[in-house]
Amino acid sequence: MKGTRRRHLLELASTAAGSLSLGACHSRGAPVPSERSPGWTPTFFSREQALCAEELAELIIPEGSSPGAKSANVAPFIESYVREVYAEPQQRAFVDGLARLDARAAQLHGRVFAECARAEQEALFSAAAVEPVAVSGEPPFSFPRSFRELCIRGFCNSKLGATRVLQYEPTPGEFQGCVSLESVGKAWATW
Repeated sequence: MKGTRRRHLLELASTAAGSLSLGACHSRGAPVPSERSPGWTPTFFSREQALCAEELAELIIPEGSSPGAKSANVAPFIESYVREVYAEPQQRAFVDGLARLDARAAQLHGRVFAECARAEQEALFSAAAVEPVAVSGEPPFSFPRSFRELCIRGFCNSKLGATRVLQYEPTPGEFQGCVSLESVGKAWATW
């Protein structure tokens, strides 16, 4: 008898909590879409995905004393890499990762990821890092890890990243197999 009453109380409490959360979601309405356009014309991503990628790349490599990801055009590089290099299952998982970020932003903040404040974007991206997506017959695909890797690769291969952040010399001179980092100052942009 006691277990039945407890179970009914728990069911009643969960129903009430569910009603409250549904009311909260409904009161927010549809997410406020961004009126901005990305800094390039996307050919694979949708406009919303391109804006999300642009903001997320800038979150990972922000503008400061050195150029940021937006200045280095990292988001178009990421789109191109996903379109040209990734297999279809990875492409879907990557695009789904961008869509999940926008959906989660809309659920929590009532607007798309690109329109959220920096602290909200950081929290959303950190939360996305805990759920790798299984892709048929391969190791789990991690959208956050993949995005970070592409962001860094795109930035280091950009003209701004290679010339203003990394040390760049078109012809580095003679080969020295073992050199201390202190003697060269930075890592090389070219191999």
